[in-house]
Amino acid sequence: MAQPFFDERMLAALERDLPVTHRPFRRLAEEAGLGETEVLQAIRSGLRSGAIRRYGALLAHREIGFEANAMIVWQVPEERIEEAGALLAADARVTHCYQRPTFPGFPYNLYTMVHAATRDEAMTIVADLAKRVNVEQFDVIFSLREFKKASPTYSGWEGRRGA
Repeated sequence: MAQPFFDERMLAALERDLPVTHRPFRRLAEEAGLGETEVLQAIRSGLRSGAIRRYGALLAHREIGFEANAMIVWQVPEERIEEAGALLAADARVTHCYQRPTFPGFPYNLYTMVHAATRDEAMTIVADLAKRVNVEQFDVIFSLREFKKASPTYSGWEGRRGA
């Protein structure tokens, strides 16, 4: 198959949730009537060619026990932003790390996310991170509720093209 990532069954398989199992792509492949090797080769080929820009996962944090989801906004001196960002991004407890512009009244230029079972546990993580990067100016914003997370879907796109 020259471009297996454009096959309708392949697209349908790749946009489904990954099962929590030792070999998730095998299960996806079996359910779609495909081979595990075929699915993995299609992903690799699509990534190499640019047809797939990235393949990622969305984690339903609350469903697995992470009730305290905290965004930490850091005020980092510009000359230390690369160093602090690299240290935070390398920490396994940090799931997102972004540099952002500051705004009048909101001087924070580095944003990170951590997830914990409780707010106390999250704050312990934040305190440790602050010490590691030697930043004293930060604020913690906890999520109050989670809105629906959804991945884009592409299977059946030919039928929707004219819609």
